[in-house]
Amino acid sequence: MSEENVEAIRWLYEQFAKGDFWAAREVLDPNIEWEWSASMMEVVGGRRSTYTGLDGVEAAMRDWLQAWDWFWVEADEVLPAGEKVMGSIRRHGRPRGSDLELVSTQFDVWTMRDGKAVHYRAYDDRDEALAAAGLPAGEN
Repeated sequence: MSEENVEAIRWLYEQFAKGDFWAAREVLDPNIEWEWSASMMEVVGGRRSTYTGLDGVEAAMRDWLQAWDWFWVEADEVLPAGEKVMGSIRRHGRPRGSDLELVSTQFDVWTMRDGKAVHYRAYDDRDEALAAAGLPAGEN
């Protein structure tokens, strides 16, 4: 099951890299809990950090995407961790009204059940994400 979870999240990141954030519906459980990292909350103006359900995730994505002229992500690595999957991703974007292009790193932990993501949390710190996924620090 762990490999199926990794493949589902890898596919999802491939869709995100193409700018198709709405493909998430294929992988997300209808009752998913979605949590932003501290840096992401700053981008969305400190609005709520946790969203619930597919409608909540769509609201989270709208909050996030409205801050950017363009935005996309790519996965550097996807690590299996039993029922969890950790992704190390690079975010690329240009803030709305700016000429500055930003690239930053984020770490995602997905909790999977029956092939669907039931919980997502973004982290700014790799070791914190590894611990949340139940992986040893320094895992490659």
